[in-house]
Amino acid sequence: MSFSIRSRGRWQRVTGFLDWTEAEVADPGKDFVIYYALFGEEGLRDLLVRYEKAGGKLWPRMHEHIVEQWAAYPVLVAKFALITGQEADMEMARGMLANWNT
Repeated sequence: MSFSIRSRGRWQRVTGFLDWTEAEVADPGKDFVIYYALFGEEGLRDLLVRYEKAGGKLWPRMHEHIVEQWAAYPVLVAKFALITGQEADMEMARGMLANWNT
């Protein structure tokens, strides 16, 4: 889904939003974790090939690194829940920790 907005005197198509609320300087492999969760091993391999062809920098064992980050994802969600203190975040973290299966 996309829509148009008027910006700088002309119409421009919007195809997504960036949320900088949780922006940080961190491990660049982190950006690929949810993609791996959605599309699995094969999807991640394909994405990394395309990423490198487009000029992205890969490092040795990057694929394995991303997979391991996914394995630790429930802990990151739990940490986030502790920081926010929001019951909805706590509930999500409890659910992920209780039912985690990589």
